[in-house]
Amino acid sequence: MLTISMSRVQQLFAVGAVAALALFGPPQIVVRAAQAGAAGAPAGAVLTIEGKHHDDFGSLRITGRAESVRAGKRITNPLTLTSTGKGTFAVTRQWESGTPWVLVFSAEQADHGNHAIAEALVKIDSRGAVVDIDHPRASIVAKGMAQRIGEKEVAAALATLAPR
Repeated sequence: MLTISMSRVQQLFAVGAVAALALFGPPQIVVRAAQAGAAGAPAGAVLTIEGKHHDDFGSLRITGRAESVRAGKRITNPLTLTSTGKGTFAVTRQWESGTPWVLVFSAEQADHGNHAIAEALVKIDSRGAVVDIDHPRASIVAKGMAQRIGEKEVAAALATLAPR
């Protein structure tokens, strides 16, 4: 008679889940400058975001934050994303004029990206214009750590936007 302990079952399940995730890959995120009068986008939309993953079970969470410097201190503000359809969102201007901003958008699979994550970084100059959109990472979580856009990447992006 074959006896398998519960911890062994959990290990086998975990290995299977990681293999399936590797097979299907991490989520994807695409951020674009909003087109004037685009169908479904709210008035004043600056950016559109599309998050995709192989499952349709609602486990993909899209979030955004705006980062800048005010009075010499870093500030972070969460962004409100307006759903425009399944997996698509629009972002209106939610940051102050006169200073550069870096926006970071994340597509996270499972709670807080516990399984996989994809991120995008958007540079906004002090006039409020979108200067660059970069999609640097899409990764499967390895050893419990997701590859996220970190402090160094945000600081470097803000430095490129600083007045000379």
